[in-house]
Amino acid sequence: MSIINKWRERSRRSPRKKDGVLSKVEKVAWGASGSSENILHNATGMMANPILNIGLGVSPVLVSVALMVPRFIDAFVDPLMGRISDNFKSRFGRRRPFVLVGGILSGLAFALIWMLPRGWSEMATFWLFLFYMLIFFACFTVFIVPYLALGFEMSPDYHERTTLMSYRSFFSLVGSILMQWIYWGCTRPCFVDTVQGMKVIGLILGGFVILTSVVTALFCKERVLPAKKDAVERKISFYESFSVAWKVRPFVRVVSVCVLIIVGQLSIMQVGMYLNIYYVCKGSQAFAGQLQGVIGTGYVLSSLLVIPAVAHCSRVFGKKRTLRSLMTVGAIGSLLSFILVNPNYPYLQVLGLFLGGPATTGLWIIAPSMIADVCDYDEWKTGMRREGAFGAAYGWFTKIGGSASILVSGLVLVMTGFKVSSGAGQDAGTILWMRILIALVPAATFIAANLLLRKYEISAELADQIKKELGEKA
Repeated sequence: MSIINKWRERSRRSPRKKDGVLSKVEKVAWGASGSSENILHNATGMMANPILNIGLGVSPVLVSVALMVPRFIDAFVDPLMGRISDNFKSRFGRRRPFVLVGGILSGLAFALIWMLPRGWSEMATFWLFLFYMLIFFACFTVFIVPYLALGFEMSPDYHERTTLMSYRSFFSLVGSILMQWIYWGCTRPCFVDTVQGMKVIGLILGGFVILTSVVTALFCKERVLPAKKDAVERKISFYESFSVAWKVRPFVRVVSVCVLIIVGQLSIMQVGMYLNIYYVCKGSQAFAGQLQGVIGTGYVLSSLLVIPAVAHCSRVFGKKRTLRSLMTVGAIGSLLSFILVNPNYPYLQVLGLFLGGPATTGLWIIAPSMIADVCDYDEWKTGMRREGAFGAAYGWFTKIGGSASILVSGLVLVMTGFKVSSGAGQDAGTILWMRILIALVPAATFIAANLLLRKYEISAELADQIKKELGEKA
């Protein structure tokens, strides 16, 4: 018997301590694709301007448009993918086949994005990049919606869901470490320039995405949901998949929090990167790549350390109270960045990230766990299981928020007065505005998210009551 077959057999035979507790193999297998999810979500936005604007001379506004349009279109495709997955039937389940096929296609499409030729006009490069991005996000949708839905339904246990999301967050941070060093890797002397470097890095990361999606598809088990007494099976309509989120208040609150934090991070991401390159590093791309790698790694390590604490606090104090506390910590860390981003002490800014990192990591542990609770809450209210619909709605809201933020990021960079041609000689007013934005925008969204969570309805007691009543109906 091969090693893979032995591992799968061990997973099938592993006894569970109680109902809803997953084996480590399952949690690792599902969490592994969290690293790929993070890379696929964020690496294009992180590297598009350094490659297209600095490397190929494309306007940052055009780059933002090329990043935004596919995400915007994809947001409307997500509900369709959710409907397809919810209603799909096969001997391998309704999620895993899409995770496998979508993951492989996403890895190949990610590598394709960076195969941009030199010597083309600005508009020709823009249109080619946009075309590649449309292909990429179509493939990504096939992967991400069933992947999230699979995680929402793997366990019915209130606390085990948080543990499962902790595994995903751990691997997501592994992906973050890889991303922090992409720019540094592209500036290595073995490459002619960053454009050539990104072509090679893109192929490596694409292969990594394919590997993790295969692991998830092979070693995760889909939970068989009990049939309801006297229940009549019906398929979920496209409209229902698209509109379900608007009818479930706890879901709207959680997703609104996620969108706020995404907006706070992405809308000033390019401002922060260019501030480091041309203000802190005096225009040295090599030093900027190294600085980003070191600071980003510190950010990730601080986030890794907080994962067990977040899971523990969630069990002791509840998900809502823990998440609200993390939002407060994130706001403080963001405000400190105005002081800590300093060319005389380049690495000082890592201190602010030791607060912002745990806050963002905690959000991506607790929020998906809350959405899994919402799936039970919705079934309790309506009698239907709609993980795919919620996964699609979650993807829709976050992608719309991300799309708008990416478009705004390019416009904001231009509005500050920043000019690539000025290099390290940017106007003092431009630098001041960039410093203000990277401090105030994320802080404002952390504060708003904290206020939104005040009236989140689903407590541990209510979740246990729902689980009990749903069990009695089965």
